[in-house]
Amino acid sequence: MSKNTIISWAVIIILLVVGLLWYSTKPKELNHVTIGIQTSPAMALVMVAKDKGFFEKQGLDVELKQFAAGKDALAAFIGGSLDFSISGDVPALLATLQGNKFVIPAQVVKKTINEVRVVAQKDGDLNTADSYFKAKKRKLATSIGGGPEFFTYEFLNKLGITKNQVEIVDQKPAERVAGVGR
Repeated sequence: MSKNTIISWAVIIILLVVGLLWYSTKPKELNHVTIGIQTSPAMALVMVAKDKGFFEKQGLDVELKQFAAGKDALAAFIGGSLDFSISGDVPALLATLQGNKFVIPAQVVKKTINEVRVVAQKDGDLNTADSYFKAKKRKLATSIGGGPEFFTYEFLNKLGITKNQVEIVDQKPAERVAGVGR
């Protein structure tokens, strides 16, 4: 082999090595996705994953969009303004029954504790939910169309209170009092 051939091969190998090193250190372009979440302690795992860069390590540039309720995030997803949504099972079930088609690939939390609360105004000596709701017809606010509505009726059912003993008022998630009675 001639000296020029050896030099040519050396230059080619050096260029190849430099090119490979440049390519491997070049920042990878991340896929941008939007995820709708409810402003809730249950979303802590998703928020921590974003803060710790777990999504970036998987090639995703995640933008979290917060909603007052999971059902609102799901509605935005179904409407096409989000790539993904995290909501409870009741809104997903109701949306499916309304004819919407989507895939639920995973669950974020196994269970929640103390996520459902009843806040009531004090009324004399009535100190139990049973006595409070059976003393007279009460107004009870809940968010219609999601988990809160389901659990409200489960709560009333457990107390043996019928629908005609209470007046259910639709309260928007943003109007609810958060963290009361913990």
